[in-house]
Amino acid sequence: GYITADVGSAAIIPEPSGRLPFAMLIRDRGKTGGGEHRCIKGAECPLNLTLSIAVAFLHQAGNWTFVQAAGHGVQCLPCSIGINQSSYQNLPLHQFRVEGQRFEWAAADLGTSLSNETPGDRSVCMCRDGDPDNATHQIATLVLAGPEGDNTASCFKNQHSCAVRLREIRTTGGQNHLRIMPSCEDYELTPPGFVEGAVAVADETSFWYEMSGTDKMRLEAAGIYKLCWCHSFSPSDCTQLSDFNVEAGSFIYAGPYEV
Repeated sequence: GYITADVGSAAIIPEPSGRLPFAMLIRDRGKTGGGEHRCIKGAECPLNLTLSIAVAFLHQAGNWTFVQAAGHGVQCLPCSIGINQSSYQNLPLHQFRVEGQRFEWAAADLGTSLSNETPGDRSVCMCRDGDPDNATHQIATLVLAGPEGDNTASCFKNQHSCAVRLREIRTTGGQNHLRIMPSCEDYELTPPGFVEGAVAVADETSFWYEMSGTDKMRLEAAGIYKLCWCHSFSPSDCTQLSDFNVEAGSFIYAGPYEV
Protein backbone atom coordinates (compact mmCIF):
# COMPACT_ATOMS: atom_id res chain seq x y z
CA GLY A 1 0.00 0.00 0.00
CA TYR A 2 0.90 3.66 -0.11
CA ILE A 3 0.29 6.01 2.82
CA THR A 4 1.48 9.46 3.79
CA ALA A 5 2.02 10.51 7.36
CA ASP A 6 2.42 13.91 8.98
CA VAL A 7 4.27 14.17 12.25
CA GLY A 8 2.10 16.40 14.41
CA SER A 9 1.72 17.52 17.97
CA ALA A 10 -0.09 15.21 20.34
CA ALA A 11 -0.41 14.62 24.05
CA ILE A 12 2.82 13.08 25.30
CA ILE A 13 2.21 10.05 27.50
CA PRO A 14 4.98 9.26 29.97
CA GLU A 15 6.97 6.28 28.74
CA PRO A 16 9.14 3.89 30.71
CA SER A 17 12.70 5.01 31.19
CA GLY A 18 14.92 4.55 28.15
CA ARG A 19 12.15 4.96 25.53
CA LEU A 20 11.69 8.04 23.34
CA PRO A 21 8.11 9.48 23.24
CA PHE A 22 6.85 9.75 19.67
CA ALA A 23 3.53 10.78 18.15
CA MET A 24 2.36 10.41 14.57
CA LEU A 25 -0.77 11.83 12.93
CA ILE A 26 -1.90 9.85 9.87
CA ARG A 27 -4.23 11.64 7.49
CA ASP A 28 -6.27 10.00 4.75
CA ARG A 29 -5.33 11.69 1.48
CA GLY A 30 -7.64 9.71 -0.77
CA LYS A 31 -6.79 7.44 -3.65
CA THR A 32 -3.11 6.39 -3.43
CA GLY A 33 -2.14 9.50 -1.49
CA GLY A 34 -2.96 12.09 -4.15
CA GLY A 35 -6.08 13.41 -2.44
CA GLU A 36 -9.00 15.16 -4.13
CA HIS A 37 -8.19 18.15 -6.32
CA ARG A 38 -10.68 20.83 -7.34
CA CYS A 39 -10.60 22.97 -10.48
CA ILE A 40 -13.03 25.52 -11.93
CA LYS A 41 -14.05 25.74 -15.57
CA GLY A 42 -12.38 28.70 -17.28
CA ALA A 43 -9.76 29.16 -14.54
CA GLU A 44 -6.20 27.84 -14.36
CA CYS A 45 -5.98 24.23 -13.15
CA PRO A 46 -2.64 23.37 -11.47
CA LEU A 47 -2.41 19.95 -9.83
CA ASN A 48 0.21 19.25 -7.17
CA LEU A 49 0.76 15.49 -7.31
CA THR A 50 3.79 15.40 -5.00
CA LEU A 51 2.06 13.39 -2.27
CA SER A 52 0.67 10.87 -4.73
CA ILE A 53 2.25 7.67 -5.93
CA ALA A 54 3.11 9.57 -9.15
CA VAL A 55 6.55 10.39 -7.71
CA ALA A 56 7.37 6.70 -7.36
CA PHE A 57 6.30 6.03 -10.95
CA LEU A 58 8.34 8.94 -12.28
CA HIS A 59 11.53 7.36 -10.95
CA GLN A 60 11.01 4.66 -13.57
CA ALA A 61 12.35 5.40 -17.04
CA GLY A 62 10.09 6.56 -19.86
CA ASN A 63 7.62 9.32 -20.65
CA TRP A 64 4.68 9.30 -18.25
CA THR A 65 1.42 10.82 -19.41
CA PHE A 66 -1.34 12.36 -17.27
CA VAL A 67 -4.94 11.45 -18.17
CA GLN A 68 -8.41 11.79 -16.64
CA ALA A 69 -11.44 9.54 -16.63
CA ALA A 70 -14.93 10.84 -15.88
CA GLY A 71 -16.31 9.62 -12.54
CA HIS A 72 -14.70 8.27 -9.37
CA GLY A 73 -16.11 4.85 -10.12
CA VAL A 74 -14.76 4.71 -13.66
CA GLN A 75 -11.67 2.59 -14.09
CA CYS A 76 -8.75 4.32 -15.74
CA LEU A 77 -8.56 3.65 -19.45
CA PRO A 78 -5.82 1.38 -20.84
CA CYS A 79 -2.77 3.41 -21.76
CA SER A 80 -3.16 2.85 -25.51
CA ILE A 81 -6.58 4.56 -25.34
CA GLY A 82 -6.06 7.07 -22.55
CA ILE A 83 -2.89 8.53 -24.02
CA ASN A 84 -4.92 9.92 -26.93
CA GLN A 85 -7.29 11.68 -24.52
CA SER A 86 -4.63 13.13 -22.26
CA SER A 87 -4.69 16.77 -21.15
CA TYR A 88 -1.03 16.71 -20.18
CA GLN A 89 1.86 14.97 -21.92
CA ASN A 90 5.18 13.84 -20.43
CA LEU A 91 4.60 14.52 -16.73
CA PRO A 92 8.01 15.59 -15.29
CA LEU A 93 9.66 14.96 -11.91
CA HIS A 94 11.12 18.22 -10.55
CA GLN A 95 14.12 18.17 -8.22
CA PHE A 96 16.19 20.69 -6.30
CA ARG A 97 18.74 20.59 -3.49
CA VAL A 98 18.96 22.61 -0.29
CA GLU A 99 22.10 22.20 1.82
CA GLY A 100 22.84 18.87 0.22
CA GLN A 101 19.33 17.45 0.69
CA ARG A 102 17.30 16.55 -2.39
CA PHE A 103 13.64 17.57 -2.67
CA GLU A 104 11.36 16.50 -5.49
CA TRP A 105 7.80 17.09 -6.57
CA ALA A 106 5.41 16.24 -9.39
CA ALA A 107 2.94 18.75 -10.85
CA ALA A 108 0.69 19.04 -13.88
CA ASP A 109 -0.62 22.40 -15.06
CA LEU A 110 -3.74 21.86 -17.17
CA GLY A 111 -4.20 25.58 -17.79
CA THR A 112 -7.75 26.21 -19.01
CA SER A 113 -7.99 23.02 -21.09
CA LEU A 114 -11.05 21.84 -19.10
CA SER A 115 -13.07 25.02 -19.74
CA ASN A 116 -15.76 23.38 -21.86
CA GLU A 117 -15.72 19.86 -20.45
CA THR A 118 -18.60 18.38 -18.46
CA PRO A 119 -18.31 19.28 -14.75
CA GLY A 120 -18.20 16.63 -12.07
CA ASP A 121 -15.88 13.95 -10.69
CA ARG A 122 -12.86 12.59 -12.49
CA SER A 123 -10.20 10.02 -11.82
CA VAL A 124 -6.64 11.30 -12.18
CA CYS A 125 -4.58 8.65 -13.92
CA MET A 126 -1.13 8.26 -15.44
CA CYS A 127 0.47 5.79 -17.78
CA ARG A 128 3.76 5.26 -19.61
CA ASP A 129 3.91 5.42 -23.38
CA GLY A 130 4.94 2.05 -24.80
CA ASP A 131 4.49 0.15 -21.52
CA PRO A 132 4.18 -3.53 -22.52
CA ASP A 133 1.42 -4.25 -19.99
CA ASN A 134 -0.62 -1.22 -21.23
CA ALA A 135 -1.38 -0.33 -17.58
CA THR A 136 -2.85 2.96 -16.37
CA HIS A 137 -2.68 3.89 -12.68
CA GLN A 138 -5.07 6.06 -10.67
CA ILE A 139 -3.12 8.56 -8.57
CA ALA A 140 -5.77 11.02 -7.32
CA THR A 141 -9.26 12.39 -7.96
CA LEU A 142 -10.43 15.68 -9.43
CA VAL A 143 -13.69 17.63 -9.10
CA LEU A 144 -14.37 20.01 -11.99
CA ALA A 145 -16.74 22.79 -10.84
CA GLY A 146 -18.86 25.01 -13.06
CA PRO A 147 -22.01 24.92 -15.20
CA GLU A 148 -23.30 22.19 -17.46
CA GLY A 149 -22.92 23.14 -21.11
CA ASP A 150 -26.51 22.45 -22.23
CA ASN A 151 -28.54 24.84 -20.05
CA THR A 152 -31.46 26.64 -21.72
CA ALA A 153 -33.16 29.87 -20.65
CA SER A 154 -35.41 32.54 -22.11
CA CYS A 155 -36.82 35.99 -21.36
CA PHE A 156 -39.28 38.31 -23.14
CA LYS A 157 -38.18 41.76 -24.20
CA ASN A 158 -41.06 43.37 -22.29
CA GLN A 159 -40.15 41.76 -18.95
CA HIS A 160 -39.06 44.09 -16.15
CA SER A 161 -36.68 41.44 -14.84
CA CYS A 162 -34.80 38.56 -16.42
CA ALA A 163 -33.39 35.75 -14.28
CA VAL A 164 -31.57 32.62 -15.43
CA ARG A 165 -31.03 29.42 -13.44
CA LEU A 166 -28.12 27.16 -14.30
CA ARG A 167 -27.44 23.53 -13.57
CA GLU A 168 -23.90 23.54 -12.23
CA ILE A 169 -21.41 22.06 -9.79
CA ARG A 170 -21.10 24.74 -7.12
CA THR A 171 -17.70 26.43 -6.83
CA THR A 172 -16.03 27.20 -3.51
CA GLY A 173 -14.84 30.74 -2.90
CA GLY A 174 -15.18 33.66 -5.28
CA GLN A 175 -18.28 34.56 -7.29
CA ASN A 176 -19.98 33.13 -10.37
CA HIS A 177 -20.85 35.57 -13.18
CA LEU A 178 -23.01 35.18 -16.30
CA ARG A 179 -23.37 37.15 -19.53
CA ILE A 180 -25.63 36.82 -22.55
CA MET A 181 -23.53 37.11 -25.71
CA PRO A 182 -23.77 36.12 -29.38
CA SER A 183 -20.64 33.99 -28.89
CA CYS A 184 -18.53 33.04 -25.88
CA GLU A 185 -15.45 32.96 -28.12
CA ASP A 186 -15.98 36.00 -30.37
CA TYR A 187 -16.79 38.38 -27.53
CA GLU A 188 -16.26 41.42 -29.80
CA LEU A 189 -19.65 40.65 -31.37
CA THR A 190 -21.50 41.51 -28.14
CA PRO A 191 -23.84 44.49 -28.79
CA PRO A 192 -23.71 47.54 -26.43
CA GLY A 193 -27.09 46.83 -24.79
CA PHE A 194 -25.92 43.37 -23.75
CA VAL A 195 -22.52 44.65 -22.64
CA GLU A 196 -24.22 47.02 -20.20
CA GLY A 197 -27.35 45.12 -19.22
CA ALA A 198 -27.05 41.37 -19.85
CA VAL A 199 -24.70 40.58 -16.98
CA ALA A 200 -25.42 38.95 -13.62
CA VAL A 201 -23.77 37.60 -10.49
CA ALA A 202 -25.22 34.44 -8.92
CA ASP A 203 -27.09 34.68 -5.65
CA GLU A 204 -24.90 32.97 -3.04
CA THR A 205 -27.76 30.79 -1.79
CA SER A 206 -29.04 29.57 -5.17
CA PHE A 207 -28.12 29.10 -8.82
CA TRP A 208 -30.15 32.08 -10.06
CA TYR A 209 -28.57 34.92 -12.07
CA GLU A 210 -30.56 38.18 -12.24
CA MET A 211 -29.68 40.37 -15.24
CA SER A 212 -28.63 43.87 -14.22
CA GLY A 213 -30.42 45.97 -16.85
CA THR A 214 -33.38 44.71 -18.88
CA ASP A 215 -34.03 48.28 -20.13
CA LYS A 216 -30.63 48.31 -21.84
CA MET A 217 -31.12 44.75 -23.18
CA ARG A 218 -34.35 45.88 -24.88
CA LEU A 219 -32.32 48.02 -27.27
CA GLU A 220 -30.95 44.87 -28.91
CA ALA A 221 -32.60 42.43 -31.32
CA ALA A 222 -34.55 39.37 -30.29
CA GLY A 223 -32.91 36.07 -31.16
CA ILE A 224 -30.93 33.11 -29.89
CA TYR A 225 -27.80 33.87 -27.89
CA LYS A 226 -25.26 32.06 -25.72
CA LEU A 227 -25.06 31.83 -21.95
CA CYS A 228 -21.42 32.66 -21.18
CA TRP A 229 -20.10 31.94 -17.69
CA CYS A 230 -17.14 33.15 -15.66
CA HIS A 231 -15.77 32.59 -12.17
CA SER A 232 -13.93 35.34 -10.35
CA PHE A 233 -10.75 33.23 -10.33
CA SER A 234 -10.45 34.01 -14.06
CA PRO A 235 -7.45 36.08 -15.26
CA SER A 236 -9.28 39.44 -15.03
CA ASP A 237 -11.76 38.64 -12.23
CA CYS A 238 -14.66 38.63 -14.74
CA THR A 239 -14.17 42.32 -15.52
CA GLN A 240 -13.46 41.71 -19.24
CA LEU A 241 -15.75 40.21 -21.87
CA SER A 242 -12.96 37.82 -22.80
CA ASP A 243 -13.21 36.22 -19.34
CA PHE A 244 -16.67 34.83 -20.21
CA ASN A 245 -15.33 31.97 -22.33
CA VAL A 246 -17.20 29.05 -20.72
CA GLU A 247 -20.33 28.19 -22.70
CA ALA A 248 -23.18 27.25 -20.35
CA GLY A 249 -25.99 26.82 -22.90
CA SER A 250 -28.46 28.80 -25.02
CA PHE A 251 -30.62 31.84 -24.32
CA ILE A 252 -33.75 32.81 -26.28
CA TYR A 253 -34.54 36.51 -26.22
CA ALA A 254 -38.17 36.53 -27.31
CA GLY A 255 -39.97 39.47 -28.86
CA PRO A 256 -40.78 41.18 -32.17
CA TYR A 257 -38.09 41.46 -34.80
CA GLU A 258 -37.40 44.95 -36.05
CA VAL A 259 -37.96 45.41 -39.77
